[in-house]
Amino acid sequence: MLLLVIMLAGLSGQERAYSTRTEVYVPPVVRPYEPPSSFGRQIAEGDADASVRRRPITAPVAVEAYRNNYEGRRTPAELSYQQGVEAARLRQNARMGSLDGLWRVVDAEGRPVLDLVLSDDGAGPVEGALRPARSDRTALVEVVSAGDGARTVTAALGPDTLTLRLHPAGSGWTGELTGLGATRTVTLARPSGWAP
Repeated sequence: MLLLVIMLAGLSGQERAYSTRTEVYVPPVVRPYEPPSSFGRQIAEGDADASVRRRPITAPVAVEAYRNNYEGRRTPAELSYQQGVEAARLRQNARMGSLDGLWRVVDAEGRPVLDLVLSDDGAGPVEGALRPARSDRTALVEVVSAGDGARTVTAALGPDTLTLRLHPAGSGWTGELTGLGATRTVTLARPSGWAP
């Protein structure tokens, strides 16, 4: 009878209590680069009358003829737009928290231990997921707590609880990983080829 009451209440006994957030995820507002109203109508200084276009190609051209320049010179408007896009990207990255992005956790010998992706907007809770190296298992990061300049990342990977205690070190983090059958000194660094 008691089991029936518990099942009717919606608790099967196998559910695990997770902290849930009541707000619905809303992606941050990232405004694209919006050029000013006079964009493209300014007259270039100095060589305003110079042609920036190449003559039409009327016959096959050998690659060697390009002399390492496969695109024509960029116009001042193209350069201005490219600089605006890059500036907007850098401003958005500057708003993010110090743990935001993709991280590789390596041991003292430089061997990969975990891949970690975190979303740190700098104001709210940090969320993320991790995957042990050479494994298909994944886990959600349950808690990221802060104190005394350090961060503690906790995740449950099956029956094993992983705890990563981190301290800032240069452009990354160093600390200690407890779980996966051992306690080891680790370093967090950006994977090669990753750019924020």
